[in-house]
Amino acid sequence: MKRVIILGIFSAVLTGCGSGANSIQKCTPNGFAMLVRPTDPLAAPDHNGMPPANQEFFVSAIGSEVGPGCASTNLYKNSPAQWTTSNPKNVVISSADDTTNGQATCLGPTAVGASVSATLTAYGFTQTLSTPITCK
Repeated sequence: MKRVIILGIFSAVLTGCGSGANSIQKCTPNGFAMLVRPTDPLAAPDHNGMPPANQEFFVSAIGSEVGPGCASTNLYKNSPAQWTTSNPKNVVISSADDTTNGQATCLGPTAVGASVSATLTAYGFTQTLSTPITCK
């Protein structure tokens, strides 16, 4: 008798937790997962140095769609971005569609708060994400 009661309670709990066919929600994307980071977090480019000592490389990556009902994954694919910098006088960054994409070159020292930004388009959305850069 105890087994029947426990099984009945367990079945009721599963039914109430969305185990029915109507519980599947359609993915309604409102953007996508995105990463922007330096390839070497310990890099400290010096504007007085010769390449590569005055450079820092950044990578941008696209993940899955995000939004209500969308399954998220931790899988990202590197994707060339359109890059900009908050300090174009002292930092230039490549947006070329080649191996230099994301290569920042320090032309002068940067103040606290300087950043590089990557803009990517995927799944019909365009997003921009920034990350700091410090040039000595």
